[in-house]
Amino acid sequence: MRCWIAASALIVAACNGSLVFDSTPADAGDSGVPLSEADASSAGTLACAADSDCGLASLHCEPTTRTCVACLADADCTSAGATRCDLGSHRCVPCTSNDAGGGCPAASLCILETMTCVEQCREEDDRCASSSQTCDEKRGHCVSCFKNEDCEASPSGRVCDPSTRTCVQCVSASECSSGEPICDRTRGRCVACVTSAECGGAAPICDPSTGACVAPK
Repeated sequence: MRCWIAASALIVAACNGSLVFDSTPADAGDSGVPLSEADASSAGTLACAADSDCGLASLHCEPTTRTCVACLADADCTSAGATRCDLGSHRCVPCTSNDAGGGCPAASLCILETMTCVEQCREEDDRCASSSQTCDEKRGHCVSCFKNEDCEASPSGRVCDPSTRTCVQCVSASECSSGEPICDRTRGRCVACVTSAECGGAAPICDPSTGACVAPK
């Protein structure tokens, strides 16, 4: 009777998902700790037990979720223009706040919706560093556009981002193509991936510096 119950339990488990035997897991990390399916799918990134499991030198193993992420602290963000670590998404971004040390240079504001810096201004006749921008007195920063039509000749993109009022390639996936189907709001452009959940096959890792799916290196 007990054998029948045990066999039934195995059949139910197989019907509801993959059947896993925990003898010597093939996906154990360098520390020897088995990586479960839940760990592998959590946060849409690669499962890990150490940084060396992540496949790219620029990725780090987040110890709580055991997933590969771009950063755990500001010290992990060394690229010019993206020197702060957003601890919510574990991505390197230009800024995380308008506090001192938030990431933006002097006389700039951090737009929290996109975590990007914009030039600050106070009055409509204030001169902006770029001749293509004007001062939006109500917002308190320099802007490039108010509607998409203002971006028709912009090399940065033909979509007006309503948060920053700058011309970008996209503000949603609807402006992106099948080759790069995801809109990275921080970059303001279409990319192949933001996390490794969007990658697979021979290129299963999302390179956070380019937004491209790559093979382990």
